[in-house]
Amino acid sequence: MAEYLAIAFGGRYSKDNLIRMEQRLLAEAFKLDVAIPTRLDFLSFFVTAGSLSNKEKSFAEYMIELSYIDFNFNYFASSQVSAAAVHLTLQVRFSIHRTISIFLFSGLQLFVVIEASG
Repeated sequence: MAEYLAIAFGGRYSKDNLIRMEQRLLAEAFKLDVAIPTRLDFLSFFVTAGSLSNKEKSFAEYMIELSYIDFNFNYFASSQVSAAAVHLTLQVRFSIHRTISIFLFSGLQLFVVIEASG
């Protein structure tokens, strides 16, 4: 949407300028703080979808905290990293059948790797 507005204004404002103006307007006029959801924000949705216990939730939170250490995780969306943490948690505890609801809830694709015998 911001790209279209930038074009409509004849290039006088960039996409980033328009987004900053919108955030400022929302913050000042409506007292709203626009924030990007973090991995822990998404984790709460996936914990609910997967019916995780408190122990499993703690393990998934730990996995999220570990992901902050490795910069390569920043290339993935926060929702993907959170879904992966819940998936790993459930894989450690249970079979693959319980993890499918997480991926249906998140809209991500689940790939099952089958080892080749050889």
